[in-house]
Amino acid sequence: MVEHMSITVQELIAEQGWKPGKGMSAFDDASNYMGEDYSDCVVGPSQTRDSGSLERSNFKAALEMLGGEHCNDDDEPIVMVSRIGHWACGWVEQILVKKTAAEKLQILAEIAASLEDYSVLDDDAYAEEEQEELAQTLKGNLGGFTRELAEWLDVRCEDGYVDQDLLEERYGEDTVLSVLEGVLQEDGSYHGASNAWVCEASIDRWVDGNGKYHCSLLARDMCKKKCVPYKGSFQTPYEAAQGKLEY
Repeated sequence: MVEHMSITVQELIAEQGWKPGKGMSAFDDASNYMGEDYSDCVVGPSQTRDSGSLERSNFKAALEMLGGEHCNDDDEPIVMVSRIGHWACGWVEQILVKKTAAEKLQILAEIAASLEDYSVLDDDAYAEEEQEELAQTLKGNLGGFTRELAEWLDVRCEDGYVDQDLLEERYGEDTVLSVLEGVLQEDGSYHGASNAWVCEASIDRWVDGNGKYHCSLLARDMCKKKCVPYKGSFQTPYEAAQGKLEY
């Protein structure tokens, strides 16, 4: 039987009680802090401008578990999010819970104990955050990724230059996008969504893995180039007419 970590409210207050600079960086000095005094609060999960999908999803999940930012019956904030400028990462957001809010502190203690056992608070939220991060990476680098794929497949114009427009013309923009999404997805499973990228190594890995099952002429040609048996069900019009798939 697995024993789960437990943290008491008293331990939480002792370990996570707010201090100037707490939770921002090991290099911060309290004397540099110029924000508000939250010494009557306990610090929960935080996120920064540079946070990856795991930190962001845990931050959102924890805030949701605490019921979001809200006040007590006397209209005093008991769960809040502080936003503090930071010299290295732009800004830091921290979940803060008042030390007098016993019920919320108990929830925060359970959150802290859960994170000690397992680094993800909500698997579904984490998966969604990763997908969003991958989508943003693809959107922001689509031109470069398309060129990388054209170069990998050696698609060139008559002058000998790598031609990404010819790649899209030959295989279709939607197919190229689908393949790039697959490459990025598979690379994210190896290196995490924050580090996923389309490059020669990640394209090779995709062809060896899920790429050989991708139903497209592009995937089939990529498999041929790498001498990987194609296992998809794509057929050209000629092959469809012949009732067979020639590899």
